Amino acid sequence: MKAEMVRAAVNGLKQQTEVGAVVWDGAPSHSDQRVHGLGLPLIGLPSYSPELNPAERVFEEVRRWTEGRVYTSIKDKVNAVEEFLTAFESDPDQVKTLCRLDWNDAAIHDQQSLIVA
Repeated sequence: MKAEMVRAAVNGLKQQTEVGAVVWDGAPSHSDQRVHGLGLPLIGLPSYSPELNPAERVFEEVRRWTEGRVYTSIKDKVNAVEEFLTAFESDPDQVKTLCRLDWNDAAIHDQQSLIVA
């Protein structure tokens, strides 16, 4: 994802809910100044650590929902994913429970002084 898309996605999310930090991996767009200028703590992940990325836990649930089914078309599979994500989005507590990691909370707390306005 390009830096401008990361920035737009985070800004869109900030309009819908409180965002405490951005957790990122080593993607090149994540080191772009547009991402650094989001005004949030930026918490980097070590290389090759998908188990530490909260988004990977969501992807795991999507895979669990879609695996083992036969779809007549890619559109049917996309619809199944959208159905799951719509239901998932309607339960913010489930999302927070799934994505909140102890190390993440500690990192946000430790990095509060690094917030760039």
